[in-house]
Amino acid sequence: MTMFDTPTDDKQLTDLDKALALPADPHNPAVVYDIAFMHRSLCIAGLPVREQTPNQDGTPSTFVRKGQRFTMRLTTNDLDIPDTNTTIPIGVPYGAKARCLVLWIASQASQSSDTHNRCLEIGPIKEWLRGIGIGTAGDAINMTKAQLIKLSHTNVSVTVRFADEHCDDMLMFRNNQFVASGAIATDDMYHYRDGRLDKVRWPQAITIPEATWRQFRRDVVPIPMERLRLIAHSATAIDIFMYLNYRLPRIPVGEKVTVTWRELAEQFGGSSDPKSQPPSRFKKFYVKGIQAALKAYPEAHIEEISEGLVLYHSDVASLRRAYIASSPILPGKPKLVRNRFAAPGALA
Repeated sequence: MTMFDTPTDDKQLTDLDKALALPADPHNPAVVYDIAFMHRSLCIAGLPVREQTPNQDGTPSTFVRKGQRFTMRLTTNDLDIPDTNTTIPIGVPYGAKARCLVLWIASQASQSSDTHNRCLEIGPIKEWLRGIGIGTAGDAINMTKAQLIKLSHTNVSVTVRFADEHCDDMLMFRNNQFVASGAIATDDMYHYRDGRLDKVRWPQAITIPEATWRQFRRDVVPIPMERLRLIAHSATAIDIFMYLNYRLPRIPVGEKVTVTWRELAEQFGGSSDPKSQPPSRFKKFYVKGIQAALKAYPEAHIEEISEGLVLYHSDVASLRRAYIASSPILPGKPKLVRNRFAAPGALA
């Protein structure tokens, strides 16, 4: 499975996908879904959790996520100001704000009625961010602007190693971008360079690459917006939450899947080198994020064991309830057996 590359046809639709294609309540048109969308590759391999220091020597800033069968490389080029000797280091996108922005881009593409216009006006983003609990003033919005600048200059390269019927050892690779082009005032980039984010304005508009737009329209995972609001400020919780939204509907009835701590560390850990973040360290770092994700998604049926997490088939009708606007979270604890997670606190 590669970034922005796996088509979805009707045979790949989950029962939840099909359920969400039906009216939320056929007897009450006022009851609607509140859904965002994320490309499924980004549900199984997260962006950096914390800031990566930009290179100051003119070389592109890079973050590499390595797994047993895949490598995802984010490369962010510096910005050269024409007719000057100025080069502005950009740095790779990271944290909760970057994840929310990719959700916004994927949702805009997936829900657009215009299949050809890939230009996104920035104006509507403020209302969308407010809807998931990110303030449109102060540090929160300033950091969000900075993450959009980073995303706009980032290239994504994914390589997957696998075997097929013609060859025992194959490498599939693909290069892509989140943003193909955009426009921003020159002064705003100087403010960005100097850390005066309060003076940085939004780009006037951005254009999504055709390949990315096409994949965001046909190969996305539905994300319940109202539940996202509960964790919108935690990168670790968003990672686990989106992974559960991707994985749980694909588990057949009566079956279960074990995901080891090592696999989770490779997919979502904070380090480029998984060897520098052993599973025990990942578990300690992500424990609050996992607990917060489960609190936002109590319909998830998960068991913790010493090796990792066991994911069970979850009832589609129960999962579907999370997507209905203003649907309350039912009381009671998440279905987490042998719960050794700490109580939710400050989120990473």
